Amino acid sequence: PKAYYDISRIVICSGKAMTGPQLERLLADEFKIVCEMSGPDYVVLISTAADVEKDFDYLYNALCRIDDNYDFYVKKK
Repeated sequence: PKAYYDISRIVICSGKAMTGPQLERLLADEFKIVCEMSGPDYVVLISTAADVEKDFDYLYNALCRIDDNYDFYVKKK
């Protein structure tokens, strides 16, 4: 059977020093980004037809801030 992919789903790996649930809480608490779910080392987000380019830019910038300030966020957890 042919595999189908849901292009509205975004999966982000959280890395070794932060679990998926910790990244999910960080995105919610610091950036007001709500994930659909988290796993041991990832989070899943869903995009919709209502999302616009600035929404994806906001997510990208939030992830960059977390990456740039990784030590701070890891200690904060």
